[in-house]
Amino acid sequence: MHPQLSLILKEIDEINPLHAKKIQKNRQLFDNEFDEAFNPMIENFSRVLNKQSLNIHYAVKCYIRMITEITLEMINYSRCGTYSNASYSDVEQRVYADNEKFNDFKISLFISELLWPQHFLIFLHFTKLFRQYGEKGNRFIDIGGSHGQYLQYIMNAPLKERSALLFTNPLSLDMVNWFVSSSEYDLIYEDSADKEFGKYDWVTMGETLEHTENPVKYISLAIQLLRRGGFLFVTAPINAPAIDHVFCYRNKEEVIALFKDKDLTLLDEFQVYAEESQKLNSKASSIWSALFRIN
Repeated sequence: MHPQLSLILKEIDEINPLHAKKIQKNRQLFDNEFDEAFNPMIENFSRVLNKQSLNIHYAVKCYIRMITEITLEMINYSRCGTYSNASYSDVEQRVYADNEKFNDFKISLFISELLWPQHFLIFLHFTKLFRQYGEKGNRFIDIGGSHGQYLQYIMNAPLKERSALLFTNPLSLDMVNWFVSSSEYDLIYEDSADKEFGKYDWVTMGETLEHTENPVKYISLAIQLLRRGGFLFVTAPINAPAIDHVFCYRNKEEVIALFKDKDLTLLDEFQVYAEESQKLNSKASSIWSALFRIN
């Protein structure tokens, strides 16, 4: 295990022992596959903290604060059946408008990428799929940023053309730039994506559909950007309220329904629960992923 990850776990145990105990159950944190995939990300995270003159103790305090906020969101969701944000503008006012809160939230999200099985197992699954199908194309675009890790992974793949990021919100853009220099990819916007940059062999859209009140718009855009025979990898949180989530999915069938009649073939789907012991609970939090090929 990377020394910085050990330090993160130690700090969590000191602040919130119950949460630390839950994390310790994730045995995948301690295997070689995790180290190989995530050690470079941990190194990047250390550089981000050092650049801001912050330390692990501060980062973990931010993370524990986010855990508290998620708990409150879960209570609201169980009572009302809806997320507390009704629109993207709600999230802008609540999270993005306050620079300090925005930065603390990004730090918290990064730690969750390392510690939550529904995050790191989905990413590891993507790397396996890309190794299986990735050699079939050279153009890659990420819609939304996917917290940065997908674009960083692709940068080390033998693609012949520059990768691209389609802007959807400032949080994802900032997190991508923690991992990848902005000079290494093309940043494009929705209104010019298809017209100026053509078609792509791979589109990833990781944890994007829950941040908008109109997910169909991004699905249609992803399909427009794909060449015939190209691949779309998408993920979506289910029963996962958070202070930056807008669109609520109650089961994977609700997400899959959005992709029906889109001339896509489902090649793979994978679902990881926040707590494996809760997977039989219809309201359990999870992240669903799928790989489609456009016909």
